[in-house]
Amino acid sequence: MTASEKFLLEIGIEEIPAQYVKRMAESLRDNTQKALAENLIEFAGLQVFYTPRRLVLYIENMALQVAGQEVEVKGPAQKSAYDENGKPTKALEGFLAGRKLTLADTFVKDIKGVEYIFAVQKTAAKDSGEILEKILPDLIMSVYQPNPMRWNVFVGKYIRPIRWLLAFLGTRRLDFALEFLSAADFTQGHRMLADKKYTITSVDDYFTKVKEAFVIVNQDERKKLILQQIRNLEQKHDIQVPIDESLLDEIVNLVEYPTAALGRFDEAFLAMPDPIVITPMKDHQRYFPAYRNGKLANCFVFVRNGDDYGIEGVTKGNQRVLTARLKDGEFFYHEDKKTTLAEKAEKLPQVVFQTKLGSYAEKMKRVAAMAHLLAQKLSLDLAKQIDTVVPIMKADLVSTVVGEFSELQGIMGSIYAAEEGYEHSVSKAIEEQYLPRFAGDKLPETELGAVVAIADKLDSILGLCAVNLKPTGSQDPFALRRQAIGVLLIIRKFGFNLALADFVAEVADLYEGYYKAENMSKADFADYVIGFIKQRLSVMLNEDLHYSITDVINRIDLAAINVAEIDVKAQVINNLLTAEPFKLFAQTMQRIDNLMKEKKQAEFAMALVNNADEKRAAEAFVAAKAVAEQYLAQKDYTNFVKVMSDVCTPINTFFDNNMVLSDDLRERQNRIALLGDISARMHRFIL
Repeated sequence: MTASEKFLLEIGIEEIPAQYVKRMAESLRDNTQKALAENLIEFAGLQVFYTPRRLVLYIENMALQVAGQEVEVKGPAQKSAYDENGKPTKALEGFLAGRKLTLADTFVKDIKGVEYIFAVQKTAAKDSGEILEKILPDLIMSVYQPNPMRWNVFVGKYIRPIRWLLAFLGTRRLDFALEFLSAADFTQGHRMLADKKYTITSVDDYFTKVKEAFVIVNQDERKKLILQQIRNLEQKHDIQVPIDESLLDEIVNLVEYPTAALGRFDEAFLAMPDPIVITPMKDHQRYFPAYRNGKLANCFVFVRNGDDYGIEGVTKGNQRVLTARLKDGEFFYHEDKKTTLAEKAEKLPQVVFQTKLGSYAEKMKRVAAMAHLLAQKLSLDLAKQIDTVVPIMKADLVSTVVGEFSELQGIMGSIYAAEEGYEHSVSKAIEEQYLPRFAGDKLPETELGAVVAIADKLDSILGLCAVNLKPTGSQDPFALRRQAIGVLLIIRKFGFNLALADFVAEVADLYEGYYKAENMSKADFADYVIGFIKQRLSVMLNEDLHYSITDVINRIDLAAINVAEIDVKAQVINNLLTAEPFKLFAQTMQRIDNLMKEKKQAEFAMALVNNADEKRAAEAFVAAKAVAEQYLAQKDYTNFVKVMSDVCTPINTFFDNNMVLSDDLRERQNRIALLGDISARMHRFIL
């Protein structure tokens, strides 16, 4: 790299919603890398920092100049570049004039048998700062923005109003404008602790000044500071504060200068179930619950966007707000206790699941039928428990606690069931019906919970697809993709022996009135759902396995194999992917598939084989197939692949030395029969 300098860009914005800050910063980073590469600007050490009020792009070394380039440029074909007298045509003259070249700069180059006029065009070195001043406005506007809006007189839309812009290359301030807003030489301090402008003279000066202005621009530093402050509070007050990483990240994106402090609430609230206390703390107020000796304590940790000046007053305010929330929860909890889950469930006919699909009561009838069939297919003795849990599993949707804290659906139903004396498996299944709630979430632990969770998710998938509310592109308003992956993950965890396509076809009749109203046949409806689930299976497996497995997974027939077996086979493929047996197996299978253009007309006859290579291949296959079949029956796929790979060598020798599809019709048909037998055996591993 030539001479270089530090580079910094700061985009000052009104408070960005916490959930979008990181993604916007990452978008700025990625788009910058692309833009600099396109403009041939060399750089090293690119970082992005972010707070709720600013996105900061920092590059440790940026070349001050873009070196001059020599680039070959293609002109007209030689035959059209000169006339019959050998003089340049207008085509050649235009090519030269447009690039400020002369005939002396040209040469002839052959491309696929055609000669073209070429020239080497030289470009002068460019100043990186001047290039940046041109590209920065577009770079800023290219940042990812959910729901961008138009602000004041600006034509361009942005997630929030941009209030200031700042860019330096070393000590040089870059001059550019974004519509009516020009880049300046100042940054803005912390909104409450230092709400004024700070003049900047260089990149290094920027980092000095923002510290003075009570702004910690590095998100990792803010995170470490918050964690250290929480640890200090733990020691001081003899408490334990489990760190919810998603909550911590959200708080990091809400503050520029964090200060953690301890608040308290009336111990009497601890008589309520923990979720009613924790949910308003975490999900509504962004507080960390505290524990003492493994039990929830009557205190919490909050993080203020500022220093500790007047922290006592802030603490009292937070305590007051949380107390109001807890009083609400307490009232709702005691109201819910006045009726049983069975009585609450009587209101489900009035609760709409989806307009075309009817109420939750109707949904639960379908879930019950599906859960019973599923348990029967899996040879699980759960009929009595299913009849107990399904009628009440959605009852908490009409409870007042869930009405206020929707995050607690399933959780409150489980608590109420336990308090009413239902057996543990039933109360547990009520909570587990929603698992997994998000990527990486825990899965059901009980077979009953697994069965009702699968039935509930499949009902949503089948029902919504039946009324033509299918996911399209990036749009999936009912999270059907997540629910399909949830079904597959549960099947994988429990190793359920379930032929999924057969099961879907069997339960499709539950949705007959719905898909017929959308002019779908049963076959088309079932095929779509299975294809949809198969896509999710491919995505799920390829998140865990080698990317090269995609082709193999996409060929798997879900009607012929259960999902748990697919998972086992995928793992085998993944483990063998770079090993010679599997490579030879896969290549040979593909080679046979390419030759199998004709259908098998007859059974293979060894007596008709006259070719020595063909005979060795046939004998090797005959000797191996019984052993291979035994390994398949034992589901020992690793040894199956190894045995069949031993057959691959003589098969490939036969292919290499002979015209496999002979002109002799009888010989040709016999060879097709042999290849068909080998292919069918190999595909037993996949299908």
